Amino acid sequence: MEDRVQDGVSSTATSGTGKSKLETLPKEELIKFAKKQVMLIQKANSRCTELEKEIEELKSNSVAGGTDEIIKALTERLNTILLEKAETEQHCLSLKKENIKMKQQFEVRQYFNFLLTYIVWS
Repeated sequence: MEDRVQDGVSSTATSGTGKSKLETLPKEELIKFAKKQVMLIQKANSRCTELEKEIEELKSNSVAGGTDEIIKALTERLNTILLEKAETEQHCLSLKKENIKMKQQFEVRQYFNFLLTYIVWS
């Protein structure tokens, strides 16, 4: 039941003192930690603002441009992804065939090595 805070500092009580690790940090370390947390919050807020703007743009584009263009763009993306999938599957199949061929060659080499060893010791 240990609460974790950013930067790996545990907020659980240390044994016997009843204080969290944050409370036991030196002042300089605590200031660094607080500044880091503030910076992370600011970054998160900035990213939220960017995403809200992007959502508004998408909403206005869908109303202004209609859904046909969105469907067309998504269809093109889907077709591209399906093509990549087919190419990847084809590549995977050729790799499997190559793997089987290499295994067979390895087994043949092992057999010949066995025969050579048997002949030499006979």
